[in-house]
Amino acid sequence: MENKTRNTPTGIAYSRRAIRSRITPGPGTLLRTMLLTLLLALLVPMPSHWQAAAEQPGKPPPRPALPAVVPLPEGVKEGREVSSGGQTYRLLPGVRAVSQGMAGKTPDAGTPPEKVLEKMGARARSVLAMRGPFIIYHDESAEQDAATATTLDSGTPSLPVVRNSRTGDLGVLTGALAVRLVKGVDPEQLAEDYDLIMGAWFKRLDVVMLHGRPGNDLFLAAVRLTHDSRVVRADVEIQERSYTPY
Repeated sequence: MENKTRNTPTGIAYSRRAIRSRITPGPGTLLRTMLLTLLLALLVPMPSHWQAAAEQPGKPPPRPALPAVVPLPEGVKEGREVSSGGQTYRLLPGVRAVSQGMAGKTPDAGTPPEKVLEKMGARARSVLAMRGPFIIYHDESAEQDAATATTLDSGTPSLPVVRNSRTGDLGVLTGALAVRLVKGVDPEQLAEDYDLIMGAWFKRLDVVMLHGRPGNDLFLAAVRLTHDSRVVRADVEIQERSYTPY
């Protein structure tokens, strides 16, 4: 192989082989680089979920703990099974919910929920949890297995409560159904046919919110709507996030 030399600006002549040897890292350089990389990896702390996986090889990192399950009062048993939005629930006879904003005006933040329930005329034995604007409470007088809204003496709606069969979380039936319609269907006519009250109408999405009247079983209404050729899907609206055990 030809080994020509050339002059550099410094006046020192280098062969091509010598130049290649200077720009190509040798075995010693590669070894030092690998050792330095390993040292840096040991010094930098791993994320906590990586550490958990390293301590238990073959096992996935632990998931965050689910919210604490609200215990049911003594004597309260889960009722019939219902479903909505791909989730399965159990009705809770004797457990009801009211919205704080329905007592004439929204109470101050420091108002005890017991006082709010007393003002509404609810026969509450105990407060179980707070769910957004809703107060979930134990009411022995509530109708068994009822997925219907009732009216308290003050005129405030008392709403049914369910428990999520998978998570154990409590959910409040807000009294509304989210119904997706076949394109071109008249939502007002549909609401009239099922004795429901029409709420918000999202025309571009073909989705309408229908509200039940006192005494309407929302889950039965959802089943009936699902079998209507004008309906694509019907789900009972359930609020089951961001609650605070009381």
